[in-house]
Amino acid sequence: MIEGIRLRTLGTLGLSGSDKQGLKALVSQPKRAVLLVYLAVARPKGLHRRDTLLALLWPDSDQARARHALSQLVYQLRRTLGAEAIVSEGDEAMGLAHDRVWCDVHAFDAAVEERRWADALELYHGDFLTGVHLADAAPELEDWIGAERTRLRRAAANAAWTLALEEERAENGAAAAHWGRRAAALLPDDETAVRKLVGLLGRLGDKMGALRVYDEFARRLQEEFGVEPSPDLRGTAEELRRTLPSTRPREAVSPAAPVSAPGGGPPHRTPLRSLTLVAVLAGVITLTGAAIGLARWLSRSNVPVLAVGAITDLRRGDSAAPASVVTDLLSTSLARLPAVQVIATARLYEVQAQLRSGARPDPTLFEAARAAGARQLIQGTLRRDPADGVRLDLERIDIGTGAVRSGYRTDGSDLFAAVDQATTAIARDLGATAPVGPIADVTTHSLVAYRFYEAGLRAFYEGDEVAATRFFDAALDDDSTFAMAAYWVWLIQGGPQGPSLERAARLADHATDRERLLIRARVAQSLLDPAGLAIAETLAFRYPADLAGQMELGAARASQGDYLGAIAPLRRVITLDTLAFTGRLARCQACDAYAFLATAYVYADSSAAAIRVTREWAARQPGSARPQGLLVSILELGSPDDSTLTAFHVLDSIASQRSPQDPVRARLAIRRGDFGDADLRLRRMVAEGSWSDAEWFLAISLRNQGRVREAAALPITGSTVLRGLVLLERGRWREAAADFERRSRPWNPALPITGHQAKNLAFNLTHVATCLAAGGDTARLTRLADSIEWAGRNSLPAREMYLAHYVRGLRLAARGEWSPAVEAYRRSILSWNEGYTRVNYVLAQALLRLNRPREAIAALQPAFRGSLEAANLYITRTELHELLAQAFDAAGERDSATVHWRAVETAWRNADPPFRPRWEIARQRALR
Repeated sequence: MIEGIRLRTLGTLGLSGSDKQGLKALVSQPKRAVLLVYLAVARPKGLHRRDTLLALLWPDSDQARARHALSQLVYQLRRTLGAEAIVSEGDEAMGLAHDRVWCDVHAFDAAVEERRWADALELYHGDFLTGVHLADAAPELEDWIGAERTRLRRAAANAAWTLALEEERAENGAAAAHWGRRAAALLPDDETAVRKLVGLLGRLGDKMGALRVYDEFARRLQEEFGVEPSPDLRGTAEELRRTLPSTRPREAVSPAAPVSAPGGGPPHRTPLRSLTLVAVLAGVITLTGAAIGLARWLSRSNVPVLAVGAITDLRRGDSAAPASVVTDLLSTSLARLPAVQVIATARLYEVQAQLRSGARPDPTLFEAARAAGARQLIQGTLRRDPADGVRLDLERIDIGTGAVRSGYRTDGSDLFAAVDQATTAIARDLGATAPVGPIADVTTHSLVAYRFYEAGLRAFYEGDEVAATRFFDAALDDDSTFAMAAYWVWLIQGGPQGPSLERAARLADHATDRERLLIRARVAQSLLDPAGLAIAETLAFRYPADLAGQMELGAARASQGDYLGAIAPLRRVITLDTLAFTGRLARCQACDAYAFLATAYVYADSSAAAIRVTREWAARQPGSARPQGLLVSILELGSPDDSTLTAFHVLDSIASQRSPQDPVRARLAIRRGDFGDADLRLRRMVAEGSWSDAEWFLAISLRNQGRVREAAALPITGSTVLRGLVLLERGRWREAAADFERRSRPWNPALPITGHQAKNLAFNLTHVATCLAAGGDTARLTRLADSIEWAGRNSLPAREMYLAHYVRGLRLAARGEWSPAVEAYRRSILSWNEGYTRVNYVLAQALLRLNRPREAIAALQPAFRGSLEAANLYITRTELHELLAQAFDAAGERDSATVHWRAVETAWRNADPPFRPRWEIARQRALR
């Protein structure tokens, strides 16, 4: 009797047990295999009449010949499985001893009955008896196989859909989408399943994804059956299209890994150097073309798109001057009208600077408004009125034709009152509700402060940030409650936190709705406030023509791991800001959007799309070093030396300052395992002080070589996160856990936790759990997971909250519950290449325990595309090579395994003594 016999019928047919050769031979003969499966799976569970078996398997044979053939098959089954595996009741009935042979169908059915949906889906690797066919069997046997196949597939789809709804209720959007797609994939031709998935994705906000599902289904129906989807489904799709802003098509993302939070960089360092998912606050196209971009984008609605142009000040008699304060004040006031889009004056100044850079020496506000996408312009004059107040004479004109649509005359005791009256008159004319309260309540009551503020805006967009800061500070000196002046001071200073940010946040409620949302969105991004996504969505929805709102939405979605969801608003910024490429400007929002877009693709593990987007950007700004620098960083992740160095040489030729090659070459050497070259360059740079990060990367190189004691002796190790990692790698897991625990609490627990503190707490507690699990101390893991989840919910990036699943997986793995551990690990991954790649490692270990080496390979390979100083910091590439070699061996791919064994043997050749046994195994395997 072979112990532990396991019969797999879902997907590839297989038998496993101690006698591998015998079991393999048993299932290699189709009729023998089908007999075994029928005895194991057919219902009712128990004994089956021999006559039934004869009729199914030998319908065209005479009774004697068929009985002899059946006896031979039963003899072979008993000889391989053991005499007790096949039970009989005389000569009339026979069956399988289910306590002797485990069958995946019974395990699947039990999991479904007990509502263990994830366990059921772990067992479902494909259709029942895929590829099995008996040419001489009875049609009834084929019918039975087909019926079982359909039953099991529908049960798996129902399990996946149930999980999708549970995750949706738990507000885990990425997981809900994953299970919903799994359910629909199981029933690709079932319109009900497609309709449910389209509805789910729509509710989750992924309307583009929902439409892609519909379009693919409709295409398949047309090609294969010549029919269209039902009117209900077509109507759902059309409704989605109507509510979706018109954008350029998204680039295709590699389907190799699910997309769902930013990668696993250490809290004190930025992954990929020039790549960042924290909001940036900071080709020639014709004027007409730029305007068409926004006009097309807004063409789905009849919402007026207004801008306020020149207001001429005639209060001094014969001398006329622009009343710039009135222009911005009226624009800000009109932006409070519902169902009206107003191009902010700051945006007009930005477009003026872009036009000027594009060889227009003195562009007017009219030209800027047209380029910014406004359809109508309000302009006019400011005069004194007979009662010593002020009078505004305004006209609303059609930018395309120049025709005057309406005229307005309003009087007021001062500028603020006149603007309030003009706003009310224009609102009445447009059929909009006039705003409640005067404009001064949401800007400033001081005309002097407003003049300083408006001068600051002009100085900023002319590239003079020093003068701009001086003007904004002067505005605040005159009115300390002027929210937008405080916002611009913080924006120019660029610091993520500090008094200027606190003041801007405190004063946000003194601004208009748009400005309040803008301040709060950017403050939330800077503070990692979990409310950031909701604020950004509100800003972008209410003010779709506002570039800042679209940028904030893209950044917030990326922070949540919704990389595909970030693409549409970022593409929108690029479309609306095409004039930014006309020259060398201090501020280029489209450039920031390109950087975000490429980074989103990197985190989605789609380097091809990231490279394509970056090259698209470089083609539009051929003289700019910024896209070329980003291209170098992306190419480096894939480690093709020639491509990376070629891009670096191009960067060096256009950069204002030449950069040494050694840092790039040293990092590439670590990636290809040439540690001698890497260490030589890094030690030289440390001695010369020529690269501030040289010692950091030297520690990384030494850790990859198993030379942990040398790494521990470097000064940088004792003062950074490297200390805990090196302690763990030296086997001193208690000290490592204590070090990470100290790093997790650098704040006063009596005060409310901030987003940055919560992120730091969650990430360091994850390291604590890793260290404890490595030492076999699992008593605290459940509490740690709960604490990590709590902290993660208090921070905008989603990665830390999801890492709680990883810690729960460690607990399950310690109990030997490998299937639930796999599920927990998978739920913790938001980026397969730029996440906390130690999860990839333990996931692969668990999959190997379950004898699923190909899935282990798929989990490990993306980790090599992570950044050395971030994602790959917490597990060395050598350890990844070692486990990947084991996975290839288990999959029977010895050539691939040998490549990775050689990488391990080379890296650990001079390793510390604790690594020597593992190095010897790698050496022996590499010699095969």
